[in-house]
Amino acid sequence: MFTDKKKKKKRKATKKKKKKKGKKNKKDPTGDRTTAELLAELVQAGIVRNYRYSHMEEYIGEYGYGHFEERQQFREPLPTWADIRLVSCVFY
Repeated sequence: MFTDKKKKKKRKATKKKKKKKGKKNKKDPTGDRTTAELLAELVQAGIVRNYRYSHMEEYIGEYGYGHFEERQQFREPLPTWADIRLVSCVFY
């Protein structure tokens, strides 16, 4: 007896391509309002407050002379009022 043995070829299952979902555009809730209206709403909510005007002479304080040692240890010290006054006068 002669039998013909046919080998069955296994077919690979074709993978379905996943469709890319489009990004949903988020709508801007403040898009239709002006900045003046938004500022007025923040003032009413108490988030933004008006402050009195101040002069640079009112910011008194000394330089942090002790910060020299901290900078040598590669630590950045907190600025003093004099540092803030100097920077704001120079770059403003």
